[in-house]
Amino acid sequence: MTSLGSTWIIAVSASNTEYALKAGLDDDDGLYDVAVIGSITLFIDDMGSGTTQSWGLKLYAPLLFADGYEHEGNVTLDAIAI
Repeated sequence: MTSLGSTWIIAVSASNTEYALKAGLDDDDGLYDVAVIGSITLFIDDMGSGTTQSWGLKLYAPLLFADGYEHEGNVTLDAIAI
């Protein structure tokens, strides 16, 4: 994530300078169990034609930050039919 203040580094879990972005299926377990840390992260696979699947993202921010600046980033979702 970029900002005018301190830089956040993406990781598997949050720490003082690291943030995490996790994806999960809407399967009533309350878990966001796929860490989104690379350029390609597959978390929904083998869906039949005409089916739907609800999902979500959860952002885990650094544990300590006080630079006073807004942080921003981009998330791009690609759906690929194979």
